[in-house]
Amino acid sequence: MALTLLMSFSAVFAQSSVPHYDTYLCLGDSIASGFGPDADSRHGGEKVEHAYHTKVAKAVGAKEFIQLAYPAMRTHELRDMLDESYEGDTAMYALMSFVDDHSMEEWRSMYTEAIKKADLITLDIGTNDFFSIPLFTMLAALRAESPLDLSYITDKVDPETSAGKFITKIAGLAAEGANLPTAVPTYLTTLQSCCQAFMENWDAICGMIYELNPDVKLVAVGRMNPFYTVKITDADLIQVGHALDVISATMNTFVKYQSAYASRYTYVDVMGTECYQVPSLTDDNFLANLTVNVHPTHAGHDYMTSQILKALEQEQKADPEPAPEQEQEQEQKADPTPAPEPKQEDAVFPFTDVPRTSWYYPEVYYAWSHELMSGMSDTIFAPNSETTRAQFAQVLYRLAGTPSVDGQSTPFTDLKADWYRDAITWAYNNGIAGGTSKTTFSPDQVITRQQMVAMIYHYKGDPKVSGDLSMFKDGNSISGYAKQAVIWAAENEVISGFEDGTFRPTGVATRAQLATILHQLDLMR
Repeated sequence: MALTLLMSFSAVFAQSSVPHYDTYLCLGDSIASGFGPDADSRHGGEKVEHAYHTKVAKAVGAKEFIQLAYPAMRTHELRDMLDESYEGDTAMYALMSFVDDHSMEEWRSMYTEAIKKADLITLDIGTNDFFSIPLFTMLAALRAESPLDLSYITDKVDPETSAGKFITKIAGLAAEGANLPTAVPTYLTTLQSCCQAFMENWDAICGMIYELNPDVKLVAVGRMNPFYTVKITDADLIQVGHALDVISATMNTFVKYQSAYASRYTYVDVMGTECYQVPSLTDDNFLANLTVNVHPTHAGHDYMTSQILKALEQEQKADPEPAPEQEQEQEQKADPTPAPEPKQEDAVFPFTDVPRTSWYYPEVYYAWSHELMSGMSDTIFAPNSETTRAQFAQVLYRLAGTPSVDGQSTPFTDLKADWYRDAITWAYNNGIAGGTSKTTFSPDQVITRQQMVAMIYHYKGDPKVSGDLSMFKDGNSISGYAKQAVIWAAENEVISGFEDGTFRPTGVATRAQLATILHQLDLMR
């Protein structure tokens, strides 16, 4: 069965248009290393046959594959591998006995040289930042120890012991005390500080990668919740481990939207990856098996591989390299109204209501710098404001290059403002938008999600679709004129549904959400 699955999996990607990379480097923690209960090696830094790193290397046709992912690694340790001036924290290398395999000078040389020569890098790290240290600090606090002094932990553990024995020993020590009122606040405080440290380290790591190799294709692998299978008892139907989903979501929001490099690398969502079943909290083997089982199964690694390759393939389709003999022909057939170039790099981002730490900052910056959207004033973007029909027609008009509408007209008698008249005239005459009646367009009316998707669909030329709306619980409530459009938009990830499985066709989109959609559309051109 496993061989059949592997052969089928390989065949799918052998026939796909995944781009080729000569040298592939895998950076990360135990998830990236292929660690698990049936892994051939738990040391890290080695190629594991069932792990996604091996499958990705094969799929992209890498002539050289470098595996530098290690169990227990955090952003602290990886940053230290790239920057000898980094001081780290008190838990540096506490669980990483393998670090003694080489001198720090050798380690740093190994990492920097690998980054310099790589064409493709997957960066998959952060789980230990958020889950391990806060847990250990809380256990230390049960004995009224300082939450920031982890020497209590490291001094009592043989560096050769496994991570499972490590936690078991710590749990036994913690059981000697009962300082629960202090332990819980300590956990929350430590979690907050770990969050801040992760964000700072992530951006520092990405910055050093691009400094060493400006042209590398960097893939940022998102976080999963590896504890989702945890139950209180074996008989329970509810997996209480899902309570930790919010931590993974917080990390992913930063990596996908808020990082200073979010618009430069390729983000891959792997939430939903299948992991091994962790014994229930009441099971005597819970602690001993916890750190081994909170890792992807073989099927989980297959899923992660497919997500990574899908992202690479989509980018390849969005920006294909023309064959040499086609370049001259394509230049001759170039769109006479190409998309405007971004503004100069030294231009000052003007909007004071779009903080750099917000999830929508990269999207708004992209829309503004490519002149797809402007502010409500010189300094106000109003990211949470609703989008009107006129505003949306205007942004599509800009995306099209503001073609001339000389000699064209509309039947609409309610087009009072000059700023949107040409856009609506263009949209109407090109079959992109109709009116709310035979003589009205209702330019100031808030546009609904299904109206927005329908206009995008017409703008893209009404491409053929073959799916249905079964992916949305409220698919039957989508108006007939928008059904094909919603199917196409969902299949092409232009717009998605909500966490509860609904599309909410009559809901509205904020200007920040609109900027995100425009970014995706512009990349599809």
